[in-house]
Amino acid sequence: SERRYKDLNDSITDLKAMESCFKSYPEIFSTSWNTGIVKAIESEIDLLGKKAKACLSSHAVAKKKVGDFKRCFLQMGSVLVELPSFKAFTRHEMSNILDSCLDKAWGHSFLFEFGLSMQKGDDSTDDDEKRIAQMTVAEFDHFKEVLTMCWNQETSQKPVEDVVMDITGENRMSSESTEKIYIDQDELIENFKVYDTQYKSLLGEYIKPGADLPDLVKKVKNLAKKLQPISCDKMWTDEEKKHIPVLLAGVFSLFTILKSGASYNRIEEAGGSSTFGEQLLMKPHNIQVLTLLYMFGCGKGPQSSLESKLMQIRTGEGKSMILGAAAAMLALLGFRVRTVCYSEYLSSRDFRLFEEVFQKFGVLDLVNYSKITTFAEDSTASKGNIRDL
Repeated sequence: SERRYKDLNDSITDLKAMESCFKSYPEIFSTSWNTGIVKAIESEIDLLGKKAKACLSSHAVAKKKVGDFKRCFLQMGSVLVELPSFKAFTRHEMSNILDSCLDKAWGHSFLFEFGLSMQKGDDSTDDDEKRIAQMTVAEFDHFKEVLTMCWNQETSQKPVEDVVMDITGENRMSSESTEKIYIDQDELIENFKVYDTQYKSLLGEYIKPGADLPDLVKKVKNLAKKLQPISCDKMWTDEEKKHIPVLLAGVFSLFTILKSGASYNRIEEAGGSSTFGEQLLMKPHNIQVLTLLYMFGCGKGPQSSLESKLMQIRTGEGKSMILGAAAAMLALLGFRVRTVCYSEYLSSRDFRLFEEVFQKFGVLDLVNYSKITTFAEDSTASKGNIRDL
């Protein structure tokens, strides 16, 4: 169970701390546990890996033993998720299994169907098992097509006009008073249309096999330079604001191509359905694009700047995508960006989602994802020695 895994991980962490403190005193603390407990757990992980690989000896065997394969993979997933001390070792073993599957002619289709069953579960799957399965699927790029399709299917797409009508906001004047924020709906919709046209154009041009992605990166970076320098409290001019939807389209088109372009092209080259290929594209949804456009000043009329904002997004509307694109946009405009979350796991997962985008744009050193507590500690440390404050 989750509790037992946590207890085991805590015990191993305590033993490691004790070894660090007493390693010079073998008569007080023996280090034999390192070749005992750890080796035993790693041997169990290795054994599960061998059992899982045995289920993939042929397509016929894989289909017959898919249940056994899933049980082995879920057990390894439990270690991956619940035992941080063994995460690297377990992830390496699981990745090798998935790689060996993809080396087979039938591997892609098998892993896709297997990933769907892990992600969606069924009536016999309990909550804990479903949680482990979904976190395991999210951990490996081998399942990115599954995640993209499920996300596209589960996230509803409302018409842009309906979404804009639902956007509301308040400006807090004091602890006791607020005023309604003005939203220029026509301006916001018009900027979305500019974004949508540019996004589709860039995607169509650069998603093709062999397309010059560095050229796309160069176009986006050059556009961002036109807007620099930017001040957080500076009001956007109309000339500057018209570049925001185009810049956002550049960021998202690169993201879509990097995350799902290969999957889309594989379906296209195999002569598959264009509709199925579209379902594999990781594209932003209307609410995400509109949130970012408004955050960057579109739809605020003359009162638009990068002033402090609090945006509330409902569960399932894709905060990870919004945060990643916002971080990329701000970094391209020359800002240092800090993205914080309550969970180390979620923070790391969200960073990995956009890591390659940050790398391509050359802004990786400007973006930092972390837990809220780490941000607070860094902020305090930046002010000097806490004893002198």
